[in-house]
Amino acid sequence: GLFAIPQVIAMFAKGRRQLDAEVLKVERHPISEAFREVFRRSRALSIGTLTGSIIGLIPGVGGQIAGLVAYDQSRKMSPERDKFGTGHSEGVIAAESANNAMVGPSLVPLLTLSIPGSPTAAVLLGGLLIHGIFPGSDLFDNYPDVAWTFINSMLVGQILMCIFGLYVAGLAAKVAQVPNAVMGAVVLGLAVFGSYSVQHSMGDVYVMAALGTGMFFLERFGFSAAPLVLGLILGPIAEANFIQGSMIANATSSMGAYFLTGTLNLVLIAIVVLSIGYSAWMELRHRRHVTEDDAIRKEGALS
Repeated sequence: GLFAIPQVIAMFAKGRRQLDAEVLKVERHPISEAFREVFRRSRALSIGTLTGSIIGLIPGVGGQIAGLVAYDQSRKMSPERDKFGTGHSEGVIAAESANNAMVGPSLVPLLTLSIPGSPTAAVLLGGLLIHGIFPGSDLFDNYPDVAWTFINSMLVGQILMCIFGLYVAGLAAKVAQVPNAVMGAVVLGLAVFGSYSVQHSMGDVYVMAALGTGMFFLERFGFSAAPLVLGLILGPIAEANFIQGSMIANATSSMGAYFLTGTLNLVLIAIVVLSIGYSAWMELRHRRHVTEDDAIRKEGALS
């Protein structure tokens, strides 16, 4: 609802509109130009790939989180952050590269620890168990053909997905020709259906509508829905693991010694601190450039 409802309200407010001519020409652009654009945005590509690979290793997180985190980090580090949310290529590249990059790493906890790292991996785990194959440390010794089939399928899948995307992208762009009233009604219906289907409760639908409407007004003041969604999704996961860690800490040592010692803990803390510090520095730098540009424009207008 946080993403869908604001867009639905905006669609109904705009009414019926014709597709922009620039969108109609997208399918006629050469493929080489698309590849050049991807590599020209190497920063977004690197952020998305690294973020997706790391998040894919974490069981139960999924590609949605990878795309949101990569998009948010790319926006914070981009000098063109004002263009994000308008279909800017840097945001698209960061989110999609993260979604693709997390697929392979999500199989690592599945094949080594029998822990699915994504909904797709959970389905694969069920299929393996049905055939009497138990993923774990002995999988490569007992069933090397199955293990290497997973690895090779990732490579083949990426190639097929690229080919499929090149041919279907032109047809998918036609969706933008659908009138806003029709598209808004479809999106609203899917949002209501998705909210109701989780617990079969109309209360969830009302909460979704309230949050979405509130997000529509928050976006008018420059707030983004992505950080809020990350908090709602990752909050319960962080809380459950914090409680588990606290119980282990109380049984073995103090909480400070448990959470603030060890190489891995210190590395993660350093990454968090550096990420926050770099984001704050980029924000201050961006504001300074905006202030300087405004001053130059005012000086030019006065002269």
